This record gives sequence, structure tokens and C-alpha cells, in this order.
Amino acid sequence: MNYRFDIDGLRALAILAILVFHIDPRFAGGFIGVDIFFVISGFLITGIIWKELQQNTFTFSMFYLKRVRRLFPALFVMLFVAYAFIIVFGLNTEIEMFGKSALSSLYYISNIFFYSQNDYFASDLKLNPLLHTWSLSVEEQFYLFFPLFLYWVYRKKQNTHYYLLGLLFVSFILSEYLLATDASASFFLSPSRFWQFLVGSLLAIYGHKITLSAKQASYLSIVGFLFIAYSLYAFSEHTAFPGVFALIPTLGTAALVLSGFNNNSYSYRLLSSAVPRFFGNISYSLYLWHWPIIVFYKITIAPSFVKEDKVIVFLLSVLAGYISWRLVEKTTAKLSLTQQSRKLLYISTGSLSALTLLGLLCFNSSFFHSQEKQFYENFLSYKMEAKTGSCFLISGDNANAFDEEQCIKQGKKNILLIGDSHAAHYYQGLVNSLPEFTISHASSSGCRPHFKNEAGNRCADLINHVYSNLLNKYQFDLIILAGRWIKMDIALLPSTLQFLNDSKLNVAIFGPVIEYEQALPALLARFGNDAHTSDMLDSARNWQQITYMDNQVSNIAQDANIKYISMLNVMCPKKQCVVTTKQGAPIQSDYGHLTTKGAEIVLKMAINAEPKLFDL
Repeated sequence: MNYRFDIDGLRALAILAILVFHIDPRFAGGFIGVDIFFVISGFLITGIIWKELQQNTFTFSMFYLKRVRRLFPALFVMLFVAYAFIIVFGLNTEIEMFGKSALSSLYYISNIFFYSQNDYFASDLKLNPLLHTWSLSVEEQFYLFFPLFLYWVYRKKQNTHYYLLGLLFVSFILSEYLLATDASASFFLSPSRFWQFLVGSLLAIYGHKITLSAKQASYLSIVGFLFIAYSLYAFSEHTAFPGVFALIPTLGTAALVLSGFNNNSYSYRLLSSAVPRFFGNISYSLYLWHWPIIVFYKITIAPSFVKEDKVIVFLLSVLAGYISWRLVEKTTAKLSLTQQSRKLLYISTGSLSALTLLGLLCFNSSFFHSQEKQFYENFLSYKMEAKTGSCFLISGDNANAFDEEQCIKQGKKNILLIGDSHAAHYYQGLVNSLPEFTISHASSSGCRPHFKNEAGNRCADLINHVYSNLLNKYQFDLIILAGRWIKMDIALLPSTLQFLNDSKLNVAIFGPVIEYEQALPALLARFGNDAHTSDMLDSARNWQQITYMDNQVSNIAQDANIKYISMLNVMCPKKQCVVTTKQGAPIQSDYGHLTTKGAEIVLKMAINAEPKLFDL
């Protein structure tokens, strides 16, 4: 293939989407930059291998040596620097997690590692400096598998497209299946992502056979840009992804790649201009460095970004990406794979060994630990007292795991707690605070307590079972609805409240608790015992979103004549938030979940604010 300067521009589009999204999550669809990269990688790697197969010059050893030269040096440099920062500035738990994630990144299995950690009670992955390496691992796994497959297909001498399309179809169906059964697996694991690479592969082999005029190519490129723009605008963390929705950015990228075969097309001229090519050239190094910079900036300077922080982090990321590209990537690219392959392997093996040893020291010993902050850090591994797996269902469970006999109890006065984990964290606090009541609960992570229109998933099946069956079967004096309310609930909650009113049930809604950009125990460990009075802690609170949802749910409850308790006002009267117990323990174990003692404190304050709440 001739060099495609427009591919540099496509890389720029991908990396800038990711960078802006990570700096400012309001640009919620920016994560699709990874999907753009996947298509590009499939296109470029397949084009290189296919050309060499046709010229009878392809060797597996040379292919993998090129991958080592291209990917290892910049990754190793970033990891050495990140090790230094995490050892100096990280908490003990963060150092341990960094060691594990560094080892998984070194051996390109971090997607599998982060999938294994994506349990509901996992530590806060949002502050893991190597979280972004999951996509690099997916790419490397494709590079490991695909050359073998393509070599085998090429030896068949015919029907290449059938094999590629067949594998693409199987991968896509797997992606959609896993999305319904284990969404994290669909997102993180490579088999459910391979179809996006294979779209690029088909373009590399057959794209040049599709002749488009400059006008046709320009029209096609406009369609491609619109598909990507729509994804950036409309997608968010609540989008069922990858699956069918991933077709939109994938096909948008494919359209731009295909239109770029005509270098007179609109997209080619735009994407091959100077600025896009600059960001495209540094895209790998920029991707490597941007996320560690964001994380370390947050844990040392600003837990929550204001405008100035966003600009600084953007510029720092671009600067680090440029330096890495200029000094590391361009230097190592000059190494001859025929004359200096041993030198490359020696340096790579030595660096790999040193980084592996550091990783083992980080997670398998207390060599870098500090005892000073351990009290607060212990709460980062706090386990919610909510009968997990039977009454509180988590990722991997299904509705059949709900144990009605254990979870639904009847006494003289009965309360039923329904909702997600932000309902479940009240359970033991209610039991301890209200001994005269019998407390039952049915909750599931990520499942707010409104009717679900769809069926066949954990949330819909459990919530619909509660409303359709349990409320008719048992007698409850009070139904408490609680959750981590989101904008989607504004449209869905009114009909649920109408149903409960029609059923003549006594209902109360607990509003959202205050949330933090980082785990509260981590903030206390970083900034000391007086952190609750500091500007740093206050800046870490997510006031805007929580206040908005508190007002919205309050209005919905008022319209339905339902009792509403503003937990935001309870916890933070006049914006002075309760942070610790009298013993100094944090009342929240992460960004927002209450500990049992924390729940007891908040419930006591709620009862003081609404004395008649539990007068049943």
C-alpha cells in the first residue's frame, strides 16, 4: 500500500476524542476513539501482512520484531516514570493495584486483568494510571492471533473474504451476546472486539478494488464524519456498548478509510493536513501518557478539574506525547531489524525484567508502603453488609439468585427497601437503627427501582418481580425507594410512583447522597485528618450533578404526593458535609457508598429532619 497520510488524521480524530473525553467527561461519547483505532489497526496491519504475503517476503519473526520496536520502548519509558510517581504519591492500595496492572500491561493482558477487577466492589479503577492500556492489550492480542489466521487463509488461495467475514460475524455475534449476559466481558475482552479490526482488514484487501470518483468519495466521507459525530454526541456510559451501537463509529471509520483511497476526496485533503497529521504522528505516545498525567494530576493537585486544570492537563499530555514520539519512537524506529535485532531484544528483555521486578515489589510486598495513612485506606476494601449474592445482586448474578425466603421477612411492622447499591448500603443501618421494624430488601447493582420495559436481564427481572409479585404476596407498612438517581430516571419514575399510589402503598423516596470525584477514604488519607475542612475536599464533591438530581427526584415525588427525604440536605446542611464518625472513620467507603456506621448516622439525621418518617 502507498502511505496514507489521511490515516494520520484519523488517528488524530481518535486520540483527540479520547483525550477530551478523559479530561472532561461531559464529552461522553469520546470513548469511541478506541473503536476508530481498532479499525485503523486492522486496516494497517492487514495491509502490511497481505502485501508481504503476495511478495513472498512475510516472516513471523520479522513481523513480531517490528511490533516490539514499534510498541515496547515508549511503553517501557512511560511505565518507569509512572512507577516513580505512584511510589512517591500513591497510597498503599494504589501502589499494590499499580503493580498488578503494570505486570498485566507489560505482558499485554491488562484487558483481562481489568475485566477481572470490574466487580462491583473493586477498587476505584478510574484512578488507575494504567487503565487505558486495556485497549493496547486488545490490539496486541489481535496482532498475536491474526497473522497466523491470515497466513492460513492466504495459503488457501481463494475465498479469503468468506473466512474474514465468517470470523467477523462470529466476533460480532459474540459481542452482542456478551453485552446481554456480561457487558464488561463484551467491552474488555478481545474476541468480542476482533470484528472491528476485521472491518479494517477487509478494507485493506478489497478497498482498492472499489473505484470512487472524488465526488463520490467526498460524499462517502461526509457520511463517515456524520456517523462519528453522532457517536461522539449521542453515546455515553449508559449506551449498551459495544454490540450493535459500535457499528456506527466502526462503519463511520470504514467510510473514511474507503473514501481516502481517492486522494482528491474531501476527507483525504482534510485529514492529511498539517495539524491532524501532527496529532496522528504522536497519537501512540499521546495515548500512553495522557491518562497517567490525568490521574497523577488528580491525586496530587486537583481532585476535580476546573477550566484551568483541563487546559493544563491537555497541554501537558500533548507535550509528553510529543517528547516521547520525538525522543523514543523516532529514535528506536531507526534501529535496523537485520543488524540490530539483538540490541533491541537485549534492551527490551532487560527493561521487561526490571519492570517486572518493580511490579512484583509493588503488589507482593510492603517494600514501598507507608503506615501513616493505613487507617483510612482500610476502608477502601470495606464490604457492604447487604447479603450480597442473595438479597443484593451484583454483576454476574441473575434474578434467579434472589433468595426470597432469606430476603423477605414479615413481622409486626415491615419495611421493604428497593433499589440499587445506593439502596443496599442502607440495609444494615436500617436494621440497627430501627429494631422495632422487620427490614426486607431487594436490590441489585445499577438497578434503580422503577419499572423496566424490557425483560431478560438482571435489573428488569428483579424489579418487575418485586412489583408484580412480592408486593401482592406480602404486607409492607413502608416501601423505601433509593438509588443513585440519573437523568434517565426522570422520565421513568413517575409511572412507577403512579402504580404504587394506585396500589395504596405507603412509599418514601431517599434522594441521592453526596458523591466525590475520588474515594472519600483516599482523600482523607492524602490530605490528613483535617481534610473535611479543606478546599481540596470541597472541590472534590460532585455538587452540580447531585443537586440537580436531588431537585428533579424531589419534584417528581412531590407531584406524586410521595414522601421525599433529601439525603443531600441531610448529609450537607448549608453545604457543610458530615465526613467522619465521632471516632474519625469515614462515613463513605468510596465515591459515595455509605458504611454501616455512616448509614446509621445519616438515617438518624434523616429521622431528626423528618420525625414522622417512621411513625407507622
